[in-house]
Amino acid sequence: GSRSSSSSTSSSSAMVATVAVVGSGVQGLYAALRLAEAGFAVRVVAAAGGLSPPNALWELPVFRMEPQDAAARWARESLDAFLGMHERFGEEAGVVFPVPCYAVSRERFAAAELNPFRAVLPRFRHGPEVLREAALARATGGLAERVYVDAQAFDSLVLDTRKHLMFLRRRIAALGGKFIRAELTSLERVRDLVPDAALVVNCSGIGARELVPDEAVFPIKGEVAHADLPNVCCAICDEQTGANVIPMPVEDGMAEVGGTGEMGVWDRAPTEAALSSILERAVPMLPDLGKIPRADLDRWSGLRPGRHGGVRFEPERRASGLLIFHCYGHGGGGIITAPGCASDVVAFAIAELGAAPPAAKL
Repeated sequence: GSRSSSSSTSSSSAMVATVAVVGSGVQGLYAALRLAEAGFAVRVVAAAGGLSPPNALWELPVFRMEPQDAAARWARESLDAFLGMHERFGEEAGVVFPVPCYAVSRERFAAAELNPFRAVLPRFRHGPEVLREAALARATGGLAERVYVDAQAFDSLVLDTRKHLMFLRRRIAALGGKFIRAELTSLERVRDLVPDAALVVNCSGIGARELVPDEAVFPIKGEVAHADLPNVCCAICDEQTGANVIPMPVEDGMAEVGGTGEMGVWDRAPTEAALSSILERAVPMLPDLGKIPRADLDRWSGLRPGRHGGVRFEPERRASGLLIFHCYGHGGGGIITAPGCASDVVAFAIAELGAAPPAAKL
């Protein structure tokens, strides 16, 4: 059919376009939620639940994600979305705010080293006096002022990712969205599962390497340790060593200590070498960590979806007629940019398929 005929979808509530979303990680679920809120009939196709890390810290610049200008725009829009959910749904949404976020340094920050996004960061502050803030002093056992000479900070948020994913799934289902569990071997196969799909939104993450196929996709292996650190109620990153810690909302008193970013490593299993590296860098910042036996640390590792050339965020109309919007390759920023990306996906769907009768926005 011609493009012009698609405008009829806006004139009749009986003609609701169906959109299939491939992938049920945070990118896929946000795309599905925003599409359902816009009135589209949504079908989420995925082999299993998304393999997202247990926590996510919102931060700018976005970690290992290109292009950085688009990443920053999506992250800023996403911050507003997360804060809105925190306000409306409280703990149910799995969003914890405010969480002070500190970048600490053993030398003074030059003007060029200050966070380039500081104008938009909630309550941004900078200077040696930041090292005396109670949350930082408590987390570092009073070491912050002795070990470091400068700091910059802002109020961030932490997502309890699993809780947040369940929250999104409930919202999608409440708007009539359906979940189809299937192991896909190609995007063309979506037509067999959702025959009336007018658009396929591809949020397959690392799976896009095989599914598209796209050889530009590669893994960035991340490994962290979870430790019983009840004094840590803020996020800290050591500028010189890269050591970092995030309080874990899912378990009281626990904190996530990281981290690693191994390019091109497919093996998901945690390694002793990675743990040694994490501890070596983090213990000088977190003396309480040094008192915990290695065997008492929980380990988590996973693969971030990197992509040579940056995020693929564009439509593709295949010779078969299948219309796809690709949204994958977000590196370390998949979670904290998802609501912003989803808004742009919806804008494309409306432009291409015509406006759907809007559902009640949740």
